[in-house]
Amino acid sequence: MGTKSGVYIGDALIQNNCHPVEKISFKNVCIEEDGLLRILEACNANKSIEKLHLGFVSSRGLRLIANIIKINKTIKKLKFQEHSQLRWDEASMKVFIDALKQNCNLQKVKFDTADEECDYPSFKREIKFYVKKIQKEQKVEQ
Repeated sequence: MGTKSGVYIGDALIQNNCHPVEKISFKNVCIEEDGLLRILEACNANKSIEKLHLGFVSSRGLRLIANIIKINKTIKKLKFQEHSQLRWDEASMKVFIDALKQNCNLQKVKFDTADEECDYPSFKREIKFYVKKIQKEQKVEQ
């Protein structure tokens, strides 16, 4: 995918926000940070997007995701992959977890790491804990 593809797709989603798109997948694709940001903005504009796979994400990209999931009310399933050259740092993972604590809609969060031997077990545990907490709160509200 070209360096501007994510930006163009995000723009199209924003301009056509009344057309229902439930799922977007960039699995095994790097849309770079500009594209990632535009896709995340589109998810806030197009309220029908519930499933989102963001492809390869850098440490900075993880922070961009965190900023959006704090305020997004429609994404229910989120997946992403660690960028092999731009590995996640502890600070970015903490920012993501802090944002997840503020979200009330995510029912599933899954990620793949660039290195199978370094799969961030504490990051996975924290995500699982907060997603289960969100699920329980949703059941109580129903």
